[in-house]
Amino acid sequence: MKTVCEIDILGDPQLQRGMVAGSLGLFLVGVMGVLVGLALGVADALDGLLWLACVVGLSLAALPVHELIHGAAFRLLGGPGTRVRFGHQAGMLYATAPGTVYARGRFMAILLAPTVVLSLGFAGWGLLGGMPLAAWACLWVHLSGCVGDLLMTREIRREPECTHVRDTATGIALLRQ
Repeated sequence: MKTVCEIDILGDPQLQRGMVAGSLGLFLVGVMGVLVGLALGVADALDGLLWLACVVGLSLAALPVHELIHGAAFRLLGGPGTRVRFGHQAGMLYATAPGTVYARGRFMAILLAPTVVLSLGFAGWGLLGGMPLAAWACLWVHLSGCVGDLLMTREIRREPECTHVRDTATGIALLRQ
C-alpha cells in the first residue's frame, strides 16, 4: 500500500490551533443552546452549583469513556491481535493501535463510535432524566472534544484515493492499494 498523506494530530501546531478554534466554536453552540433554553423557561431538576457540578463531573467522566469506546472499536474492528494503547499528550487523551491498518469505512467507524455513543447517551439522559439543559451542555462539551476525530473523518472522506487507514502513534496515514 502507498501512503497518500499523513495527518499528525499530536505534532502539527497549525492543526492543533484549528482544532482549538473548532472546539471553542462547538462549545459556544452549547452555551448558546443553554441560554436559549433558559430564556424559553426550560428547567432542570437541579440548579445552581449542583447543576454546574453535574455538568462538569459528567463532562470529565466522558473523557476516559470516549477513549475506552475508541479502544473497544479498535479491538472489535481490528481483530483479537490488535494492541490498543492509551495515553495523553498536548492536552488530549487518546487511544491508539499504532501500525494497524483498517479499511477506510472501519476506521471512520472507530473515529465516530464515541461521538455517536456518548451523544446518544447524553440525549437519552436529557429526554428521560429531567435534566435537559445539563444533558445539552454535556453533549456540546463532549462534541467540542471530538474535533480531532471529526477532522480526521473529514480528511478520510475528502481523499478519494484513500482505501485504507493506518493508525500511527501521532495520528493517521491515508493509504491506497
